[in-house]
Amino acid sequence: MGEAMGPNTVGALHAGADFMAGQMAPTTDRTDASAAEDEFLQLREKRKADMQAVQASRFGGSALLIGKNDWQREVVTASKGAWVVTLVRAPTRMEGDAAKADVSEAVDVLAKKYLNVKFVEIRAEDAVPPSRYETLPSIFVYQDGSCRNSLIGTQLAEDGSAPTVAESIEWKLAEFGVFVVDGAVCDEGVDEGGSGAAGVD
Repeated sequence: MGEAMGPNTVGALHAGADFMAGQMAPTTDRTDASAAEDEFLQLREKRKADMQAVQASRFGGSALLIGKNDWQREVVTASKGAWVVTLVRAPTRMEGDAAKADVSEAVDVLAKKYLNVKFVEIRAEDAVPPSRYETLPSIFVYQDGSCRNSLIGTQLAEDGSAPTVAESIEWKLAEFGVFVVDGAVCDEGVDEGGSGAAGVD
């Protein structure tokens, strides 16, 4: 049988155990911190995905085609607390024009990209008198129940600084403060008077 351990031997064992616990603690702390950080990142990504899902379900990720009777609800009322970008299409007889078709396609592209902005379209026949058809297509930007700015006719065309109609319109809407492009919001040029609003009752 082994010899009985004296007080010095027991004390040495306790000291060794304390030393090992001290060596392991920092590793354990680092592991816990890493796990907490991973959990935080996962929660953040989930929250981001949830918000995108809510935005998509709110605005659908596509331009909503409305009629004259929908204007008050889908544009004016919907703009309270949100941006509403409204495209007034060219009249049916002019829709074969490639440049005018590009504008409608551009709005669909932006609707899919900016889920927190509502995009709607309305036919010329439901929105403006025939005397204004030559100014179409046009975009009217609403916020808080009023028209904040507009892009009329040729203002929607590519200006040479953007490779596509969608990107050209995107930059112009960003200048109105509708959304962020490349990390910067431009809000110069917002027309608080709401000039150029569509003639829908």
